[in-house]
Amino acid sequence: MLQARVNDLRRSKGDLTAKLTSVAQELKAESATVGQRTEPAVQVDELRTQLQQATTTQHALSATITALAEALRTEKDKVSQRERAQPRPPRSAVPSTSSAVPGVPRGRDGAAAAHKVAEVTHPCARGGRGEKRDGQTMRCLIIEDDADTAGYIGGGLAEAGYTAVVCHAGVEGLHLATNEHWDLVILDRMLPGGVDGLSVVATLRTLGKQTPVLILSALASVDERVRGLRGGGDDYLPKPFVFAELLARVEALLRRTGVREDVPELRVADLHLDVRTRKVWRAGQPIALQPREFRLLEYLVRHQGQVVTRTMLLEAVWDLHFQPQTNVIDVQISRLRTKIDKDFAPPLLHTVRGAGYMVCAHD
Repeated sequence: MLQARVNDLRRSKGDLTAKLTSVAQELKAESATVGQRTEPAVQVDELRTQLQQATTTQHALSATITALAEALRTEKDKVSQRERAQPRPPRSAVPSTSSAVPGVPRGRDGAAAAHKVAEVTHPCARGGRGEKRDGQTMRCLIIEDDADTAGYIGGGLAEAGYTAVVCHAGVEGLHLATNEHWDLVILDRMLPGGVDGLSVVATLRTLGKQTPVLILSALASVDERVRGLRGGGDDYLPKPFVFAELLARVEALLRRTGVREDVPELRVADLHLDVRTRKVWRAGQPIALQPREFRLLEYLVRHQGQVVTRTMLLEAVWDLHFQPQTNVIDVQISRLRTKIDKDFAPPLLHTVRGAGYMVCAHD
């Protein structure tokens, strides 16, 4: 079973390799048409940057898989040794259990816990806050080594209408997070099993999974919170915590990701985007866009009326989590504005000085 999980991660590495090959092919195609473009260098530099980043993440994932395989072997050996060394208890012996659940959970980062996975669904969950538009409840993965804290969170989310799946070890959490679909992951940082919380979220981001991650940890200093957020977390809540605040943060994270729903058509004023066919019209006239230009326009239109920052565009459109030393965004915005606004009125793509960009039907 442990070896099967390592094989799953290796298959994920294969997916990343395929993505790397695709970027390399796109770079080759762009380089072949250099003489036909007015500003080719920026586009080629952009693809080279993506290729370099994909290569780096591929090497990092290989190292993670190797380390994880070694940790799994070590853990398996330890379990086998403990099973051989400890005699079975008499049948009449009844193991003691802990039943106390604190009112304000503090957690025990790094504490040993049984490697169990439990799904918690409240019998009256239907129609709660965690219900999707299609009637299905939202699935939340809780990776927390402290059984009391995990049960407290899982029970509270179930009462709010969510389906909560609880696991207590880093290896188990990594396997579930990367191989199943989740609407949200609540993640402790210090976990048993050789895989910590930051490794879990880093692997998710390396594989291109944008699942919202709420980090919940007793590592509460400013530096640790910044490290967690920069490591790929979407929110960070220190322990001890109040469940009402945790629930509010969960709802806020899910609201933010709601713009990613599969909507076949997008409109703003007389601009029309068909998401399925990747075609664009304005005032009934077709507009030819390159794939990257369409992704940029789609993201801006999905956030119409909102200021979209350069960082948001880099992450959502280019899948870059650092500031490239090029003016790639300025060039693409200029090209897009020329295509959708030059011969039409009113202008839809606006620059918000010092903040970012906005698509709206008024100045």
